[in-house]
Amino acid sequence: MLDLNDMAVFARVVREQSFTRAARALGLPKSSVSHRVARLEARLGARLLHRTTRSVRCTDAGDAYYQRCTRIVTAAEEADEAASERQGALRGRVRLCAPNLFGTVLLPAVLAEFLRAHPETQVEVMLRDGPVDLVREGIDLAVRVGRVRGDGLVSRRLGVAHHVVCASPRYARERGLPRTPGDLQEHECILYDGLPVVPAAWPFARGGQVVRVRVRGRLTVGSVQLAQRAALDGLGIATLPAFVCAADLRAGRLVPVLEGWTGLATPIHVVYPTRRHVPGRVRRFIDLMVERFGKQPPWAVEPDRARA
Repeated sequence: MLDLNDMAVFARVVREQSFTRAARALGLPKSSVSHRVARLEARLGARLLHRTTRSVRCTDAGDAYYQRCTRIVTAAEEADEAASERQGALRGRVRLCAPNLFGTVLLPAVLAEFLRAHPETQVEVMLRDGPVDLVREGIDLAVRVGRVRGDGLVSRRLGVAHHVVCASPRYARERGLPRTPGDLQEHECILYDGLPVVPAAWPFARGGQVVRVRVRGRLTVGSVQLAQRAALDGLGIATLPAFVCAADLRAGRLVPVLEGWTGLATPIHVVYPTRRHVPGRVRRFIDLMVERFGKQPPWAVEPDRARA
């Protein structure tokens, strides 16, 4: 007979790519997860998963089965959710993915507000800077910084994250500050490696004029936080998200460079898969993000400072 629980367990193992992580997420012993998947394979007469000591991946038959059974499991979950929502309380898990910096700096306040308001919900947060397949990985929503790509996704705009080109007062005293974007080539700039939201050539705009400057520097970093620290230490000029450096600008620990020129501006969206029923808990989490970030986004705390 068809057993939706076995299908749900199998789908979770595929999403997690691990029996151990699936067992932890489902609150089941690992032996029970293994038994259910084995029972499903026996019923179907097909091997669904390749298992090694390090990884779990689908066979061809398993991949085809997963694509179909995950839709069935999702439909069953949505039926339960719709019935629960009619009772008024939001229940269940919200799985979301966000870039590392956004997740560590901006999400905590929203998470706290949501979990306090809805005590019967759980939130699972994945921090990842690379591409994510929301449908295949069973993710309810994701934050995208930059252009939104992906068929079958609905997007809601959270705003535009401005970058501020800035330096420490110490650097300004010792080296002076550039007067035009082109002058940056004569300065020590803090470069980024592996962060696609910060291009190698920094863009600037004023009126109808757009300029891109390929900056130079002896220090290359792989994180915004390290670039911020290096700028505070006077090691060079950095381009930083406004929400990261706003407090330093207010306190005078950093000063804006090239005021009058607008620097890098990156759109931010929350995206979720297209489907007829979006669970109430997911809808509410998305609405909360739009409410909190859309009205007074922390990346535009000081509009006059969001200039490069």
